Amino acid sequence: MGRRTLHVCLLVLAVLALANLARSRGGGIPTPAEFLGFEVGQDGVLAGYDEIASYWKAVDVRSDRVTVLDLGDTTMGRRYLMTVITSPDNQRRLE
Repeated sequence: MGRRTLHVCLLVLAVLALANLARSRGGGIPTPAEFLGFEVGQDGVLAGYDEIASYWKAVDVRSDRVTVLDLGDTTMGRRYLMTVITSPDNQRRLE
């Protein structure tokens, strides 16, 4: 499996996990489909970097289980983001 395929698979799994969290918690966390305006994985539609980054940042603001970390610039001049999804107790222990 190539690196790019692995990254896409991890992204899809994270989005699905977060969508499940949003549904179970209710509240103000939008599902990816609500935020993006289409279902993730829908044929012929792909979210761009800016849309995905905006979604994770929006969830970070609304959830005590999600933290978006900025790790610096990518080789393409975009921000390299890492999203940590874990329990509120673990979030408090992160350095």
